[in-house]
Amino acid sequence: MFQKLSGNPLASPDFVGVSSGASLFAVSSIVLFNASSSVISGSALVGALLTASLIYVLAWRDGITGYRFILIGIGVSQFMLSIIGYITSRAELYEARQAMTWLVGSVGQAGSGAASAR
Repeated sequence: MFQKLSGNPLASPDFVGVSSGASLFAVSSIVLFNASSSVISGSALVGALLTASLIYVLAWRDGITGYRFILIGIGVSQFMLSIIGYITSRAELYEARQAMTWLVGSVGQAGSGAASAR
C-alpha cells in the first residue's frame, strides 16, 4: 500500500514513520500508564493509525507526491524516535526494560526444540 501510494518501491511502514508512531504509543502506555499487554497492543494500533493520518495530512498539498510523502514520513519517524528515547531515559529501570523488550523483542523463552520439525 505504501509503495503504491508513494510511487516508490522502497516505501514501507517503518521507513515512513508508521512503526515509530506505534512504538511511541506502546512505550508511552508501558512507561506512563503501566498498561497490560492488550492495552499496549491497542495503543500501538491507535498510534500507527494516528501517525499514518498525520503523515498523510502533512504531506498533502494538491495531492500526494512520493518524495514529499517519504520525506515527511522520515521526519515524523525521527521525531517519534527521539520522543521514545526521551521517555525511556526518564523511566524507571523496570519500565525501561519492559519498553525495550517490547520494541526489540526477546529470545528469553526460546528453546532448541521449539523450532525444529519432527
